[in-house]
Amino acid sequence: STLLNSHSTHRECKREMGSSSANGGVTGAGYRSSGGVGVVDKGVDFANYFCTYAFLYHQKDMLSDRVRMDAYFNSVFQNKHHFIGKTVLDVGTGSGILAIWAAQAGA
Repeated sequence: STLLNSHSTHRECKREMGSSSANGGVTGAGYRSSGGVGVVDKGVDFANYFCTYAFLYHQKDMLSDRVRMDAYFNSVFQNKHHFIGKTVLDVGTGSGILAIWAAQAGA
């Protein structure tokens, strides 16, 4: 099921990213200490960034951000002339709202 896959994906992300220790520090793959300063492997940092976007709660938070959504909406609908008759590819679509608005604007 979708829910099961979502939870499985979340577990995989946590396993890849490491976990929080009791004192708030991060431990696990990609993290190391260098003279008391935590250093994050760049590959792990990128994976963590993209991994978080896979969860619906993150999409909901972005869709609830009125400033963000108003800016996107206005950018599309105040520039319909750039969309009319065009093909739009929304890479990493997430919720799909930008693709929907592009289609409504004439793409």
